[in-house]
Amino acid sequence: DKAFDMDYFTIQCLLRDDDRLYVSIYGRGVDVLSLSRRKIIDKIKLNTIEGNSIFKLSNGYLIFSLEEGGCAYRKPNGEIKRIKRIPQIPIVGVSEDSYGNLWFVTHAYGLFSLKISEIDKDILDTIVPNQYVSNQNLTSIFCDEGNRIWLGTKDEGIILFNPSDREVIKTFDETSGLPSNTIFSILKDNNNNIWATTGKGIVRIDSRTFAVKSFAYIGKEIQYNSYCELSTKTDHLYFGGMNCFISLDQDALIT
Repeated sequence: DKAFDMDYFTIQCLLRDDDRLYVSIYGRGVDVLSLSRRKIIDKIKLNTIEGNSIFKLSNGYLIFSLEEGGCAYRKPNGEIKRIKRIPQIPIVGVSEDSYGNLWFVTHAYGLFSLKISEIDKDILDTIVPNQYVSNQNLTSIFCDEGNRIWLGTKDEGIILFNPSDREVIKTFDETSGLPSNTIFSILKDNNNNIWATTGKGIVRIDSRTFAVKSFAYIGKEIQYNSYCELSTKTDHLYFGGMNCFISLDQDALIT
């Protein structure tokens, strides 16, 4: 494929939205590319942090986790505003449930939420972080089809959280079969299994039975990056790290 003619240095985050590709560049805002036209069609003057820093909501809004802390949103008409209720702390992951809530994870302030209906409102009372889980050092977030939230942590494995009653359902750690309690990324495959990259390889969790299968031998020596993962319609999983890139056929590993 023909490469884009761009002078990028450090890419913080990528988000594809139909023909548009949002590219967050360290210290230089966000470029919007047309994939069909192979050119930059817009520039957004927001510096985002590294990680899952651009997220699209079901209502068409784009959420940006900002380098200086907190979040901003962009409406489909291009208008950009800061979300005033979000505290000015680094947000490393964003997800949405079907109850109309946005969920945010941080490295030092845990988990907190905001009703999507309140994004546009000028409400000045700041949300208090870490309302729901005891672990404050979160690394990743994923909301599955059953409306459950899977949280990766730096040192306590994976927390499965129920957003409807705000309670922890289950915790997965080394005693449950995880190869490591350090989690970098979480994603779902086409068979509704949950996959995670850890400090000592890859693990798969059956989202229905909670059975854990460790693939510690796959990428055991790799330093994985948070939110550097992709699940495709062709049953392949991709994981990126500091010194390697892994492609897996998920069906070949269903054993």
